Amino acid sequence: MHTVFELFQSGFKLFLTLSISYKHESDPLYEYVVTNENHERSWKMSFNCASTSIACSCRKFDTFDIL
Repeated sequence: MHTVFELFQSGFKLFLTLSISYKHESDPLYEYVVTNENHERSWKMSFNCASTSIACSCRKFDTFDIL
């Protein structure tokens, strides 16, 4: 089992290799596709201002509140 610090640390290391490959910002919905430059992997993230809901294809936000 990983500690909260270990989860944060691995997430932060991953963050350093990510870039936004797609961005669509139109009120109330903001959508992004984030791509890992070291792998052919990407995640879709969205934020709805009207409902204040956040979704991410990795599902970590739903499980751990981590984007």
